[in-house]
Amino acid sequence: MDEIWIKTLSSGNVDASDTPDVFNYYNSLSNYHLYPSQTKYFRFSIKACRDAFILLSAAIDLQSQDFYEICLGGYGNSEVYLRRKYNDADTLVISTPDILNCTGTITMEVRWTLDGSIFLYMETAAGPETILNWRDPIPLPIQGVGIMTGWGADGIWIIEHTSFFIGRYCGIPSTYGDMKILSSSAQSSRISCMSICSPISACLGVNFNLLRRGV
Repeated sequence: MDEIWIKTLSSGNVDASDTPDVFNYYNSLSNYHLYPSQTKYFRFSIKACRDAFILLSAAIDLQSQDFYEICLGGYGNSEVYLRRKYNDADTLVISTPDILNCTGTITMEVRWTLDGSIFLYMETAAGPETILNWRDPIPLPIQGVGIMTGWGADGIWIIEHTSFFIGRYCGIPSTYGDMKILSSSAQSSRISCMSICSPISACLGVNFNLLRRGV
């Protein structure tokens, strides 16, 4: 499995409860040539203090009013919630105190089925833990996946995928491939590279060469 590292800056105080065009604030994974709808799951690691969002959309480019929104670490990093479409009264809320971590990553996986079931798992020392298990009696078709951080939180996403290519990616739609390299250094791990990148607003990602161990 390969990995893509994506840095998301806070999109502001937006979510599906009161933002009609909330999908415009998300980064579509199709911009990085990632299409989780083909496998019906999305596995990732996330480092954020709070409010990391996932959009499961009926459109590959996310431009649809039909979607599910999952928030990790909402309400001050105390809850996970799931919303169906814009301003839907039925919101599933699960108490998950301190589920996100400002300084470390957690690994999670979202899975869905054609009959409308949505699952959220979190990797723990004891194995996978089911955080969310919900079924929509009138399921929406899921074609696209988007990611976002909001309410003052920035995030680092590490997305697992199988690919025949490698590249440097940033959070700008349709921008991928060769970008300007700000700096190069020898580091022992990807985490070390991202610790250098994160404080720099112009740094939107890293390209880690395992053999050379550097950015």
